[in-house]
Amino acid sequence: MTGSVPNCPTEEPGRRPAGSILAGSEAVSATPDAGVLPGACWRGRTAVAIDVDPDVYGLIEEGQSHERVIITGASDRRAAAVALSRASGRFERVDEYGREFSDEEAELEEERVLSGELEDFSYTPNSVSGVRMAPRGPWCSVDCKGYIPAPMRERMIAVLVEELERAGVSARVEVPSPGDCSERDQVEYGPLGWNA
Repeated sequence: MTGSVPNCPTEEPGRRPAGSILAGSEAVSATPDAGVLPGACWRGRTAVAIDVDPDVYGLIEEGQSHERVIITGASDRRAAAVALSRASGRFERVDEYGREFSDEEAELEEERVLSGELEDFSYTPNSVSGVRMAPRGPWCSVDCKGYIPAPMRERMIAVLVEELERAGVSARVEVPSPGDCSERDQVEYGPLGWNA
């Protein structure tokens, strides 16, 4: 049985909704070049439905992006928080071109910068907050100096969807409304799970 999330279209036999990517045994690579777009509905044989608001990490105005994300309507709020925590640890390694660096690639780049072969490091988020539990669901923020380039945005969304799917969580990923999130929210999850 497929989970249900508001605004996530139902699949008809033999037909996928526009912008959808199947999961599970019908997996399609969730990379920016595979057409991962905000607003897509993600579902598959794992009975997970993830709806992504098109404004997630998108532009507010020229040069300014939404830097917070909240997971709402989760079938399991704690599992959603852990998935967001895992994703946030990976966000730190996504550069402005949408590449997600491995440990080895990050070390190689550091060596190349220190030797003078490269002029500077690739731009990645300055920081990623811990995950906090708000009344509507878990949330976190990234600090990208106010602007998230489109390839970085697409890869971070793909990473978050991967982690929610891996955790088996049906949910909606959205930009928090004013008042949704507070630094005083009690429960915090670190980059790889429960910290409180």
